[in-house]
Amino acid sequence: MKTISSKKIQGDSDSLKTLSKDVSEQLIKQIINGVYLAGSKLPTEREMAKKFQVTRSIVREALKRVETLRLIKIRQGSGAEVQDFTATGGLELVDLFLTKDDGSVDMAFLKDVLEFHEFTTIHTVKLAAQRINNKEIQELKALVIEHANYAHDITRRAQITLKISELVVKASRNTYVRLLFNTLNRTTSAFAQIFEIPLPKDINIHPYLEKIVESLEYRDPEMAALIIKRGFTENKDFMMKILEKTRKIKTG
Repeated sequence: MKTISSKKIQGDSDSLKTLSKDVSEQLIKQIINGVYLAGSKLPTEREMAKKFQVTRSIVREALKRVETLRLIKIRQGSGAEVQDFTATGGLELVDLFLTKDDGSVDMAFLKDVLEFHEFTTIHTVKLAAQRINNKEIQELKALVIEHANYAHDITRRAQITLKISELVVKASRNTYVRLLFNTLNRTTSAFAQIFEIPLPKDINIHPYLEKIVESLEYRDPEMAALIIKRGFTENKDFMMKILEKTRKIKTG
């Protein structure tokens, strides 16, 4: 287990929060990776303080954070019991699952994420095609034009693409879909890149966005669904090839 002995235990509140976060992140990874199985008990505060080389108060704060994520249940007098994260965990864990300890992407989990987003995006766009109003169509057209004007500004183009996604979600007139979108956008750093209807190369995304807006203007849910599915298929194949090549370079 990695210790954090190189960091000073004494210090201001920000330093203590950093130490507490470091400990909690290590515990979270260990629970997810099966070091501590569901139903088992975590070491005592005293044992963890010694192993991480921090104070017990820092360990206590770290445990509270882990409990907030519903990975453990703290019972006074009997310690912290590990929960089954597949039954109790939430979307807050997505980024942790996407990245392994060595920094590589968990390909199996990434496929699960893409499968879910393809399904939800297809049905969201189909709803939008049936429920979008003329004002929203005009707003989408304006965003697509703005997107074209930033051909060499990748960051700005990504922001505009996300705005387009937000407007499409709004046009679905489904409150649950909007809440899900908002939650994902807040809790996962990977979300913007997954849900923004991507294609392998940024230059290819503009005509793709034009086709989506066109299908919405024609109120054609099946055409919209077909475009989304084609985009996800192209992106998924491209992404898997790039990640696999990166993995081979790192392990080669």
